[in-house]
Amino acid sequence: MGAATTIPDPDEARPFPWWVRLSRRLNGERVCAVPGCIGMTDPDEPYCAAHTDAVRVLRSRLGDRRCAAEGCPDPREGGDVHGDLCRAHGDAALLRDAFARSSAGRWNVPSRSSS
Repeated sequence: MGAATTIPDPDEARPFPWWVRLSRRLNGERVCAVPGCIGMTDPDEPYCAAHTDAVRVLRSRLGDRRCAAEGCPDPREGGDVHGDLCRAHGDAALLRDAFARSSAGRWNVPSRSSS
């Protein structure tokens, strides 16, 4: 679970073997949220049985410092920008808010004039 640690794992920089990528692609939303894991999840659960307990232990160790997103094993980023969310969930929330504020569901980008 390298995403939940503060020290990056050098093995995470390497691409996953083809069978891991294929399994994750074929299983779609039923694949575990831990990168590189090919375990299947129960409906409405983000982690496979092998990672559920480990994520629960990690979240309990983080205590009040954990991300407010349900089941997220990462520590919160804090500050005015991300607040109670980790960096990934905070960035996603910022993008959703920016998209919702934009006119007609489009990004506020000046249109090109065809002159």
